[in-house]
Amino acid sequence: MTQIDNSGPFRFTYWPFSIVPRPGQDLVWADRANLKTQISRLARTLGRHDSVSLHLLWADFGAGKTHTLFYLKQEAEKGAYGSLLPLYSALPKGCRSFLDIYRAMVRAIPLASLRDAYKKAETSIGRDELSKNLSDIWMPLPRCFAAIGILGEEQQLLALAWLQAESTVSTRQLHELSLVGRIKSTDDAVLALCGIVRLFNLAGHQRVLLMVDEFQRLEILRRQQQDDINAGLHGFFNACDHGMSLLLSFSFGAEENIRHFLNAELLSRVHPLRISIPTLTYDDGIAFLNDVIEHARDTGYRQSIRSEVVTSIVDAVSKKFELTPRRLLKAGGLVFESAALDLEDGNIDKLEPSYVDQMVERGDFRRLDDQEEVE
Repeated sequence: MTQIDNSGPFRFTYWPFSIVPRPGQDLVWADRANLKTQISRLARTLGRHDSVSLHLLWADFGAGKTHTLFYLKQEAEKGAYGSLLPLYSALPKGCRSFLDIYRAMVRAIPLASLRDAYKKAETSIGRDELSKNLSDIWMPLPRCFAAIGILGEEQQLLALAWLQAESTVSTRQLHELSLVGRIKSTDDAVLALCGIVRLFNLAGHQRVLLMVDEFQRLEILRRQQQDDINAGLHGFFNACDHGMSLLLSFSFGAEENIRHFLNAELLSRVHPLRISIPTLTYDDGIAFLNDVIEHARDTGYRQSIRSEVVTSIVDAVSKKFELTPRRLLKAGGLVFESAALDLEDGNIDKLEPSYVDQMVERGDFRRLDDQEEVE
């Protein structure tokens, strides 16, 4: 993780008020013990058997949905949930078909992960048996994964581009890899996804968890486009007979809205445990912001931060908006950025609750509304 200059007056070891987690950042969990327990129970369950499953998560904008998914991914990658392999992607803006969702899923898989999976599977069951397992799903798959697993960098990148359904790869380049045809339909994408899951299963992962964030973006699509996406997901779910779970997340607060995005066939397959992330209560907000700050404090330099300051921030936000982690992070960042500069310039000698009150009076908190989506 990139370290910030911690010579400022509060000596944070990292900036605790980031809205979007940075790649490589070690995420912390602030308060919200009940939600953490739900996520842990779901992930532990997924790590104990390999039957396919479909799961749903929803929350209002800013309530912590994406952070929750990233935290689940982080903990799974650390081995907290056995052999569960999490793969995170977000439904792309401008998505028009299942093939667009497929591309987003596959682009989220690092080349190194596919390469390592091929080598582990080959070592475990042998190249011939691996090839048979993959060709049973779709004939081009053994050649694609072999190119990624054992050929040179140029061939690996070409095979990956084919797997990502990129149109930039020429027919001549595909012929050089003995790859016939392209991934250009929903049926092709379903077969390729099944092959990816099979490869990771054979490499030792009991289950692949495919997380698709921001699924509510389907709302702007025509009914025919939504039907195509639902048909693709339904086909993938049925074709992948074991070792896979789908987790779809939505940015809205009401469960009944889900029926506008998933057809009856998919809804009938949803696991009974559905996770909703509620807005914060006043006391939750205080506990959350205190935890966020405490995790980032330099243990060797503990300048006092009065608890009343945090209470003042939460109070100011709660008087104008519903409390969400995103709004509290925005407000906390605003206060501590401004106070750090005023402390350095000698305008104040310590951060007091009155400083927060003055910011509110100036209207500094008026732009904390966060109804727009954040990438």
